[in-house]
Amino acid sequence: MKEKRLVGLDLVRVIAVVLVFSLHFMLRSGYYNTAYYGIGMFFLTIFNWLTLTCIGLFMILTGFFGKKIKLDRNYFLRLLKIIISYLIISILCVCFRLFYLNEDVSFAQAILSILDFSADGYAWYVEMYIGLYLLIPFLNLVYDKTKNKKYLIIIFLFLTAIPSALRLVIPEWVGHDILPNRWLTLYPMTYYFIGRYLHENPLKISNKKKFGIMAISLFVESILCFTIYHGKTYPGVWFGFNDVGHLNIFTVIIATMIVSVGASLKINKLVWQKIICSISSVTFEMYLISWMVDNFIYETVLLSFDGVLNYFINYFVYVGLVFIISYIIALIINKISSFIWLKLKKVSNDFFINFEKCMR
Repeated sequence: MKEKRLVGLDLVRVIAVVLVFSLHFMLRSGYYNTAYYGIGMFFLTIFNWLTLTCIGLFMILTGFFGKKIKLDRNYFLRLLKIIISYLIISILCVCFRLFYLNEDVSFAQAILSILDFSADGYAWYVEMYIGLYLLIPFLNLVYDKTKNKKYLIIIFLFLTAIPSALRLVIPEWVGHDILPNRWLTLYPMTYYFIGRYLHENPLKISNKKKFGIMAISLFVESILCFTIYHGKTYPGVWFGFNDVGHLNIFTVIIATMIVSVGASLKINKLVWQKIICSISSVTFEMYLISWMVDNFIYETVLLSFDGVLNYFINYFVYVGLVFIISYIIALIINKISSFIWLKLKKVSNDFFINFEKCMR
């Protein structure tokens, strides 16, 4: 029997890509160059910590649906579809650099930039995701063979999220290994295992309490920033953006609550299901193509922090534009990559069928 689609998790994926666009808006709008001071900046800081859950949301969702991924022929074919989309967008980004940004890019440099994931300024995620995807069957073995899954998650939190949080709240510890902090880059695995756990063990608390936990975590993070760094700018600019942003324990808690709420959410209206699923199916392409869209839109305007009201007016205008344009382009790219992928999949299946016949 076909498993019923969890539209609530499709909505989480849509929220995640909106938070990506929101984070990039904050990067370009003066927030990270503005000192922590005043009530307006405090509320923006709460919003900033929310946007930093975007990567965690995508990776928890990968874990949530990762149990089905086995080491077989389809395992590689699924990855191929992602690579095809990436290649198409990377070629577009190279052309954008050449003809719009007027960068001096030779043919050799263009090829190298595609191979080293620098053609698209946001393609670091692809580089990370390919590695995570290739490890999924083996991560599943570790997870499935572990009797007490909670211990596995606690250990990964100890290696990644907790040292990162300490780096945020005790800046004097930076450069000192008070806790093991050589394993921070394992944070995709932390999120993956949390996703696997949530699939099998839904949180047995009400959505109201989950929102309460999210609100408390956001508030505590923001209070800590304002207390420790008052009069200074966002600490991620000093310590490494990911270290105190995407993987600290507060961000992990918030992302976990959001996915848990999404997993329990029922969306019955067919029109909303279609809209959400349509956007959800192209979030990968939207994320990557938004680098070009961001450079096109934000190059024409000089945004700065000029009060909370003006800031959020600009936010809704520019993030809305990025979302709509990225969605339209992503739909086209997804259609092209799906067509190419289906052709390659057919050729691959025919090859293996003929190969198996020859081996008999």
